[in-house]
Parts: sequence; C-alpha cells; structure tokens
Amino acid sequence: MLRPDGLLALWWNKAVRPGDWETEQAERLTAVAPGWQNGGRISSAEAIAVLGKFGLSLTEQQFAWERDISVENHLVNLVSKSYVAELADRDGFIESERRILLDAFPSGRLTERFTTRLLLITR
Repeated sequence: MLRPDGLLALWWNKAVRPGDWETEQAERLTAVAPGWQNGGRISSAEAIAVLGKFGLSLTEQQFAWERDISVENHLVNLVSKSYVAELADRDGFIESERRILLDAFPSGRLTERFTTRLLLITR
C-alpha cells in the first residue's frame, strides 16, 4: 500500500541480443529450453489500466547499457538462470558454451548488452 505521496520503484534488466554471438546463443538456448524467453511481463498499457483502477499512476523509463565481462562470468550468470540450472545436462551445455564463446572471443572477454526498464508507481 502506498501513502498518498508514496512512490514505488521497480526495475529489471533484460538482455538484448543484437549481435551474431548473442543471436546464436539464444538459438542454442531455445533448442535446450524452449520456453526460456517467456517472461510473462505485461505491457505498459495493461499496467496503466490496472493501476488506474486503484488510483495509481505509472511512469516508465527504459535505457540501454552494456558491460565488458569475462566469458567465465558470463557463464556463471547464465547458469544462475532457472532455465539453465534445471537442464538435465547443465554442465554439458555450459562446457559447450564455454568452447563456443572462447573460440569467438579468444581474449576471454565479451560485451553483454541490456535494457533496463524502470517503473515508477505513484498515488
């Protein structure tokens, strides 16, 4: 419950996959975990309609960012996702990804791209 002058901030990051390696990894993920991209998120229009029924308003901002990260850290993040952690052959999948990524990035570093979605809910 929000006080009359209250504010609730929610935010999350979503990986953006515009590059070849990212698209190829998404295809490999789809092959082993077909529903992995189903986030169940509602649209801003749907959220505004629901919140309006309760006297709340929504402001949304999105911004892009990226980070340089080691292949090993990327794999640690990847295995933390439930759709990878629950794979029958999780270790085999991660080892295969390690070989593919190190072939593509011999320096052992890659760039991950994200969009952050920030929602501000006010009364």
